[in-house]
Amino acid sequence: MNNVDIAVTATTPESKTNLPGKWLVTVFIIALTVLGLVRVADEKAHTMVDESIVAAGASFAVARTLDAVISVVKSTEFSVGVASIDVGEMLNPVSDLINKFTWVMTLAVGSLALQKILLMMMASKLANILLMLASFSLLITMWIRGTKQYRKIALSAFKVIVLIRFAVVLSLGLNIMVDKLFIDEQIQLQSSQIEGVTALVKGVQDGDAELAVKAEQGFVDAMKASWENATNKLKVETDKVAYMQQSIEDAIISFMELMALFLLKTILLPIGFLLMLKQLVFSKVTL
Repeated sequence: MNNVDIAVTATTPESKTNLPGKWLVTVFIIALTVLGLVRVADEKAHTMVDESIVAAGASFAVARTLDAVISVVKSTEFSVGVASIDVGEMLNPVSDLINKFTWVMTLAVGSLALQKILLMMMASKLANILLMLASFSLLITMWIRGTKQYRKIALSAFKVIVLIRFAVVLSLGLNIMVDKLFIDEQIQLQSSQIEGVTALVKGVQDGDAELAVKAEQGFVDAMKASWENATNKLKVETDKVAYMQQSIEDAIISFMELMALFLLKTILLPIGFLLMLKQLVFSKVTL
């Protein structure tokens, strides 16, 4: 009898010490289960993915519009003094880069579509049922005597189910924070610059209006007007070529930055956040 009393006395203080921690863990497990059943985070994640797909589609449309304009003006030439400049050759680097940008955008949209499908799978009834079973099993091993030997297995199963259920949602939540702070603003800026280049290329085919020489002008006045017109036209055409070359260089940089931003937004960041969450979930935790 004394041995039993000693055992009870030895174990009771330890149990009382761990009781607040057990209650805290229990509340956390129940809160996670309720969060999975309510699906508020899932709906928000779906909205974020849809917005990302729309943004990717808008940038893709900007690029295709520029590509269509380039196809129209490729055979256009304009003269600067005695020299003739082929617009198509100037725009060839941009056209080649648009083809690469199209491939990147296809990959980005495919990644977003895959994330949307994964969200639907993780928010399904089966996933929620598995989450409830894993939570219930872990709580049983925590509170019912004689089940402690199964606690490690229940904890491992709970971690796997939680990772499957919430990993995509949490990674998208972290991703959207980075988007709002940096990426979305840069995407809009680069897209605006490409739209400016598109407007410039559209104006290439617009010829300068010829100045009509009035009939009543004398010969000297007519020659003077023609010389001033030729000088001004040469300056305008030279400035136009310089501005177009600078705009083409800006467009190339904008396309390269857009490709990097969309790869970062739709592939690299989600994978990085998933790996980070995996490491966090499977860190050593003892109950």
